[in-house]
Amino acid sequence: MVLTGGRTGDPEFIIDGLGSHDIKIAIDKTIGYTEYGGLKFQDEAVVGIARDGTVQVDREGVKATDAKGRHWISQKRQDGETPIIVFGLQSAAGE
Repeated sequence: MVLTGGRTGDPEFIIDGLGSHDIKIAIDKTIGYTEYGGLKFQDEAVVGIARDGTVQVDREGVKATDAKGRHWISQKRQDGETPIIVFGLQSAAGE
C-alpha cells in the first residue's frame, strides 16, 4: 500500500494501527510531507508499527515531526540480538 498526503480511505481500514507493516510513505510534493502513525514524514520510507507502538523504518536518516513540533529521525538500534531501525527524538544539537 502507498500512502500520500493526509489520511485516506475507508474508516474501517486502519492503516496506522498496531501491527501494521510494509506501508510505503510517498511524500505529497504539494505540501512537502505525508502523515502516518502520528508523524509528518518529510522523507519517503517503508514503515510499520510494532505491537508496542514503535514505528519501524526501512532505512536510517528518515525525518519526521510530531504534533508537538518535535523532530524525529530513524536510527539503528539493537532489539536483543536483532538490529532494527526505529525513530528516536533528534537532539537540539543535531537540528
